[in-house]
Amino acid sequence: AGSNAEHLLHRRVAALLSHGGGCSRYLCVHSKDLITLPENAFPTSNQDMVHLLSTYMTAYQCLDRALPDIDQTFCGATDLMGLDSDDFGPRSPLSGSCVLINGAGSTVGLALVELAKNAGTVFALSHSSYEQPIREMGAREWYPLFRKNEWREEWSGKMDVIIDTVGD
Repeated sequence: AGSNAEHLLHRRVAALLSHGGGCSRYLCVHSKDLITLPENAFPTSNQDMVHLLSTYMTAYQCLDRALPDIDQTFCGATDLMGLDSDDFGPRSPLSGSCVLINGAGSTVGLALVELAKNAGTVFALSHSSYEQPIREMGAREWYPLFRKNEWREEWSGKMDVIIDTVGD
């Protein structure tokens, strides 16, 4: 766990794993890969906190891996913890980009919308029942998935990043 990990004993923590293993019940990690969870944080159950972190880390990693090989990282995720993203280095390489999220109504899709809006303009595709929450999360443009010809024609050539959570 590391030589300076005593302050983490008897605390609620979560591990931020870059190479998988996050669904394990027990795991040996270095203390530098842990974040302390607030005792009074919502959601209060460990299972709910794991779901929240897993969803947003998946979304974060999708955006981070979609970037070109630039020596910077996507900083939008810092807003989730109530931190000031200016404290974490340069602005996102996605700044000013147009990001298309296919399947934006899923839990990961909604997290993608929330994180991507911090960097650029979000275009979203989903089932019509998800339009309102997607727009509330920050998508500027939305189309239902079944109207492919319309959104393809209107958005053709405008996207800098496309993330497909549906696989369709």
